[in-house]
Amino acid sequence: PELSAATKRARDTITGYVRLLVEEGIYEGDPITIGYVMWAALHGVLVLQLAGKLPEHSDPAALRAEVMRAMHVAYRKR
Repeated sequence: PELSAATKRARDTITGYVRLLVEEGIYEGDPITIGYVMWAALHGVLVLQLAGKLPEHSDPAALRAEVMRAMHVAYRKR
C-alpha cells in the first residue's frame, strides 16, 4: 500500500507540473504522456547511478540536468 501511494504521489506531482506547463503554453502535448516520459527518463538515470552503471567520473546531477534539458527541447511549444 505504501509503494502504491508513493507511486501515485510521484505520478501526480510530475503530471501536475507538466499540466501547468501545457496550460501556460510552454509545452505542447498530453501532460500524462509527457509526465510518464519524464518520470521514466529520470528513473532510468537514478537506476543506472544506484546500480553503479554510470562511468566512473560521471556527474549524475549533470546527467539528470541534461535529461531535463532534452525533455524541454522535445516538448516545448514551437
